[in-house]
Amino acid sequence: FDLDGLEQFKLKQAIIDEYIQWLNTPISAQQDKTPFSLQHNISEGLLAFGEIGQKQWQTITASVQPVLDLCSEYLVNQREQLTEINISLKSLNTHVLGWLSNVYETHMVNVAPNRLNAKLVLKLMIEQACLNVMGVQKTAVLICQDHSITLQAKQVSEAREYLLDLCKLYQQGLETPLAFLPETAWQLVRPNKQGGRTYNNERHSLDAFFGTQGMFAKAGERDDLHVLRCFDELDDIPEESLRLSEAVFAPWLEQLEINAHD
Repeated sequence: FDLDGLEQFKLKQAIIDEYIQWLNTPISAQQDKTPFSLQHNISEGLLAFGEIGQKQWQTITASVQPVLDLCSEYLVNQREQLTEINISLKSLNTHVLGWLSNVYETHMVNVAPNRLNAKLVLKLMIEQACLNVMGVQKTAVLICQDHSITLQAKQVSEAREYLLDLCKLYQQGLETPLAFLPETAWQLVRPNKQGGRTYNNERHSLDAFFGTQGMFAKAGERDDLHVLRCFDELDDIPEESLRLSEAVFAPWLEQLEINAHD
């Protein structure tokens, strides 16, 4: 009766999207305190019948409840603002162009129905850097299923330098593959204090690189087909990965705070 990972992800994303939309609905138009009557709309045909389906729904909604709680904190009565990104990096003959639709009156907020991972963190850092270069000084927030991150703004010059460094690395990677294994790189420098507990960077970076075993086994990044194609079989974390982790993640560590959900 279990849903596969992709179906669970889609269902959680639908719940979050509907909830955010509900938060931005005028109070006079909100008929219920919570929009969990959505079950019949977004889970029809996915969950099992009867009591089993009810239990599945309860498990799924419970897993995203911390995300919804934080959405209520950051997004209630907040108006979304479409923000244009138009940055010229003349020294590289490069333009960064686009739009950010996740900017609100007080914060930029990214919401994801999955656990914290390096790609979500990097996306937050890049978007915050783009906002800062454009002169927008807002706190960026990433809300995940197990953690939340707040990322304070940088000065315009610092944010521009960060984008320049990333674009240089990107151009280098087009010529010769870079040993940037994102999750391994993030675990190498991730802040090691959260809730008074020490975070074991060495162990978590090795787990990301080699993979884990057991009930919640996860493949290691060294076994990724792209990594194997570019670097053959790696016996240890490349020194270049440490250098890249310092270049990509470390510039934001002073502005970053990680909080685990209770």
